[in-house]
Amino acid sequence: MMMNKPLLCEIFDCGAESVSSLRKSRYVTQPKAKVAIIGLCKGNNSESNLKRMIKRNALARKHVSATAPIIVYNERTFQNKFIDAVVAADANVHFVDISALWDMQYKLDGYKKMCRFYAVQLWQLVAEYEIVMRLDDDSMIETPMPKRLEWFVDQPIDYGYVFRHHDGHQPDKAPFAAFLRDGPWDAGALARVGDTHNEYYNNFFIARTAFFLQEDVSNFLAKLDRIFYAPGALHVESRLGDANVHAVLVRLFHARIVELRGFDYNHMSHRKRVPAEDPPHQWEELFNVAPVWR
Repeated sequence: MMMNKPLLCEIFDCGAESVSSLRKSRYVTQPKAKVAIIGLCKGNNSESNLKRMIKRNALARKHVSATAPIIVYNERTFQNKFIDAVVAADANVHFVDISALWDMQYKLDGYKKMCRFYAVQLWQLVAEYEIVMRLDDDSMIETPMPKRLEWFVDQPIDYGYVFRHHDGHQPDKAPFAAFLRDGPWDAGALARVGDTHNEYYNNFFIARTAFFLQEDVSNFLAKLDRIFYAPGALHVESRLGDANVHAVLVRLFHARIVELRGFDYNHMSHRKRVPAEDPPHQWEELFNVAPVWR
């Protein structure tokens, strides 16, 4: 179910017409497709970053999808010559201008803007796609995924991840738990959520957009945005991570989840996972885990 206009306007802090304009604001046209590879990328115009992005795109094209558009969300800080070089290497890469969305967030620092983007604001931007895969500009899919991205369209999977992770940052843990307790959730739902900081390492994820756009989820995100991210938010000083939000959402609203294995994923800023290092399911009882790829 699509998010309604009043909630959209709350999340984007603007009128309905502005939301429509925002989705059309881009360097080039965001194409229609069933699946897309997406990433929020800093406007680093260095030669080394150019080479890295071209390599990242080429590996995604080889190992993930030969035809999915690769969407680069950016606040209009890439130079034309950088964009031209990337698109010359792969014509199905599209730089989308989100400067109107980025600039309206007042005094939020870059990290919090990123968290708000992936937790709350992304889903309307990708509403035209059925499946999206996040791939940061410093992440590489180094070996073929066992299934192509298009495979997910017809599978009973809402969210796929590569790592489980415990977030050790404590200051926002109590406010987030209190936010959940204040909601209309019974003891069983809160037990299903468990520790809000038992999360997915979501610098890479594969998500079904319909899950995040259903009305109860969008209501949850709109309220969370008012409490934690929006200007004047009660806990605007918090650094509530988008990974925390994703983990709670998928457990709270019964998402169909799968741990993605069998390929090499390298997030160069943090860590690399190869199939031989797949961890055991330490929190198995907390998750509705779909069958692992065969």
